[in-house]
Amino acid sequence: MQLDGIADIKTNFSNGCASIKDIAKQSERLGIDAVIFGDYARNSIEFGPKPFERIFKNKTEGPSVLGRGASGFISEIKDNDRQIKETILIPGVETSPFYYWSGSNYDGNLTAHNWDKHLLIVGLSTAPEYEQLPLQNSNFSLNYTDPLLQQFIIMGFLFMVSVAAVYKGYVRALTAPLMVLFLLMTFNNHPFQSSPFDAYHGDQGMKPYQNMIDYANSKGAMVFWNHMESNSGIRRHGTTKLKTLPYPEDLLKTKNYTGFQVIGDHQIQQIEAGQQWDQVLMEYLRGQRQKPVWGYGGNNHLCEDQNDNKLGSVRTVFLVREKKRGTLLDAMRKGRMYAVRQNAANRLSLDEFFIEDQKTGRQATLGQELTLTDFPTLKIKLRSIKGENNTAQIQIIRNGILAKQETVSLPYKLTWRDISNKQGERAYYRIKVSINSIEHLVSNPIFVKFSDSSNEVVPLPPFTQKPTPTPPIIKSAAPPNSMLVDPKKFLKVIVDGAALRKGPGTVFPQIAKLGEGVELEFIRRTNIEFNNKSWLVVKRGNRSAYIWEGVVKWVKTQPANMETK
Repeated sequence: MQLDGIADIKTNFSNGCASIKDIAKQSERLGIDAVIFGDYARNSIEFGPKPFERIFKNKTEGPSVLGRGASGFISEIKDNDRQIKETILIPGVETSPFYYWSGSNYDGNLTAHNWDKHLLIVGLSTAPEYEQLPLQNSNFSLNYTDPLLQQFIIMGFLFMVSVAAVYKGYVRALTAPLMVLFLLMTFNNHPFQSSPFDAYHGDQGMKPYQNMIDYANSKGAMVFWNHMESNSGIRRHGTTKLKTLPYPEDLLKTKNYTGFQVIGDHQIQQIEAGQQWDQVLMEYLRGQRQKPVWGYGGNNHLCEDQNDNKLGSVRTVFLVREKKRGTLLDAMRKGRMYAVRQNAANRLSLDEFFIEDQKTGRQATLGQELTLTDFPTLKIKLRSIKGENNTAQIQIIRNGILAKQETVSLPYKLTWRDISNKQGERAYYRIKVSINSIEHLVSNPIFVKFSDSSNEVVPLPPFTQKPTPTPPIIKSAAPPNSMLVDPKKFLKVIVDGAALRKGPGTVFPQIAKLGEGVELEFIRRTNIEFNNKSWLVVKRGNRSAYIWEGVVKWVKTQPANMETK
C-alpha cells in the first residue's frame, strides 16, 4: 500500500505556529497517514570577544526542542500518537551543526556563515540522544573532552601557579590580577563542549556535518540534507547578519547520510539529469560509496498559509505492506518512497513503477535491485488522484542520462523495454514527472545488474571498496580576498555562443550561452563523448553545469572573477 506522509513539520516547540496536537488533528482530517516532525533541535546563536568568548557573550535564542526539553517533546508526540488513530506521529529535529564568524562589530560587518545549512535527523528515540547532538552552544558533553583537554589543563595549571604566588605574597598587585585572568581562561576553555568545533576559527569544511551524520548513524537514526538550494544569501537575525549560500555540492563531499530533500517549496536543480544526485548514485555504482542516497519531500511547514505554505502541500509517499511506524521507517531507510508536490487536494500518484525481467517474471521496485537475464522492462502507471485529464512531462533517467522523455496525458501507462542498456554494467532508473512548476513528482531509483542465470530480486549490494576520502582542508596564509588556484583547473571558452547545459549532451536543456573568453572552473570529466571529445562538468559562480570539451581550452593563468562574466 502507499502511505501519504509529510515531513519537516515545525510546531510551537520551535518556530511553528501550531501545537503537536493541532498538527496531528489537521493531518488526520486531510487524510495524511504519517507526520514526521522537524522542529529545530537548538535555535541559538552567540558571539563573544576572544579570549573570553564563552563567558562574556551576546546570545540570541529562539524556541527549540532542547530549549523546551527533549523529554517533553518526545512525550507529547507519543501521547498524541496514542490518541490520533489514523495518523502516525514520528519525532524528528532539524539541526544546524555549525556556523562561523567573520568581520567585526566595530566595522559593522559581523557575519555568521552557514547558519541555515541544515540536516534533518529522524529516528532518535530517547531524550539523552537529543541532548547529546553535536551542536554548538548546546548542552555539556563528555564526548569531545580529549581534543579540548590539553588547553584546559594548561590554563588550570597556570591558575594554580598564580594562586600559589598570591598565597605566598609574591607581588600581589601583579599576581592577583593574573590569578583572576587564568581562572576566567580556565572556565572559558573547559573541555565539556557540545561540539568539537567552535565559531571562531573559520570554515571547517565538511567535518562538522560529517560529525553530525556519524553521530546520528551511531544512534540508528537517519540523516537528510535539507534546503540545499535555498537562495538565502544574506539576511538579518536580530542585529547579526546571516549568510548561507546554496550548497548542493555538499552531497558529494559527505558520506553515509540517508538522503536529501528532492522536492520543497521551489524547484530543486539537484534532481535534474546528471546533477549532484546522479553523480552520487554513480559513485555508489562504482563502489565509491557504501550506500545509495534517497530523496524525500520536505514540507518545511511553519504556519498555515504563511508564504503560501500549506500543511501537506509537499508529501512523501511510502510503499509499505502494513500501516505501522516500523514499516514506514524501514521504507524511508531503504528508499521505498517517492516525493510529490501538489496543488490543493489534488496530486500526482505513481501507482506503479517497477522493473521486470521478462524471461523470469521477477520484479523490483523503488530502492531495490534486480538481477536481470534480459533487457530491463520498465512498467509505469501514473495518474492524478482526482482523475483529472492533465498533461504531464515524464522523464526516465538512467545513470544520470535522460534515457526517455515524453509528454503524456493522464492517466498514463507505459511498458518500455530498454534495449539500449549495455548489459553487463550495473545501472539505475528513476523518474521525474511535471505537470507545471508546482505539481511535480520525483521517484527514488531502482537498481539493476545482469547475470546469465540469477533471476532474484536482491537487496542493495554490500560495499566492496573504500569510499573516496574527503580531501583535507588546507588553510592558506593568503589574504581573504586572494584566490590561489591550480592552473589546470580552469577552462576558457573559445567559441562565441557556447552552451552550458543541464546534462552531458545536446538533448539536455540549455542553461546559458557564453561569450568567447569566459572562464570556467573545471570539476570533472564525464564518460560521455561526442566526436572523440568528452562532456565536462564545470562550475560558473555557485552553479554546476556541463559543457563540451570541443568549445573550451585549458588556461594556465589565474582566472578573472567568474561571477561577473
